[in-house]
Formats: sequence, C-alpha cells, structure tokens
Amino acid sequence: MELIALQEPDLETVPPPEVEVDAALRSQIWGVLGLMYPYDVLERRSQDRFAYPKLLRITPVSGDGSQAVEPTFVVAGKHLSERGLGFFHPGPLPHRSVVVSLERPGGQWVHLLLNLKWCRFVSHGWYESGGWFVRSVPAPGEG
Repeated sequence: MELIALQEPDLETVPPPEVEVDAALRSQIWGVLGLMYPYDVLERRSQDRFAYPKLLRITPVSGDGSQAVEPTFVVAGKHLSERGLGFFHPGPLPHRSVVVSLERPGGQWVHLLLNLKWCRFVSHGWYESGGWFVRSVPAPGEG
C-alpha cells in the first residue's frame, strides 16, 4: 500500500474562503459539541476550535466518499470545529478521504466526509492528522 505524503499543518491555516459550511452540517457539529460545552460557555469562547478528547470512528473511503476502502477503526479526538477535526491515531493514514463518525446525545451518530489535509508523526508510534469537513454522509456501509 502506497503512503500519500500529506502537507504539514499550518495552525493558522483555515479552509479556503469558498468553502462554506452549510447550516445542516453546522447544526450537526454543534449538536456534538453541545454534549461537552454548555451553551453559555460556547457563546463566550472566541476560538472556533474546541478540545475534543473523545474516541471516534474513522472509515477510509473513496475520494467521493461513496465507498469504504478499508475497515472502520477507532481514533482519539483532539480538536473539533465547524470546519474540521484533528485526531490522534496509531499509524500513518494512506487515504485523503475518510468518514468520521461522531457520537451525539442518546447514542445517535453523525457521519461526516473529511478531506485529510495533513498527517504527522508525534511520538511513541502515534500520529496526528486533521482536515476539513465536506458534507454529511450516510453511515459507512449504508450507502
């Protein structure tokens, strides 16, 4: 399997201005964040990234997000925002597109197509990756 070299992260970089987050996607992200941050805390924060120390599911998919190309696995979240996600995982990721599955209240799940923009080795065999959300998608395997 060939590894794809991903661009190193620039922490000041944001998605291109032409990438708008649609209202439905924003609502789903805030539904996930609402579990961890009470509404009054969310309003006072000036940053658009929030610590997200939760386990989540990653499913590598084809570029258009229509078909899983490898089995789902669990990773550790780092940051979550309306536009994207950062997470830790135990090995390099050879794919540019993944479906991220985030748990909402009541055991409901949100499934989002994520374009990976960077991957880097951090230590002890662990890597950190991140990218930008594209759109909501069906649960992997439910196509």
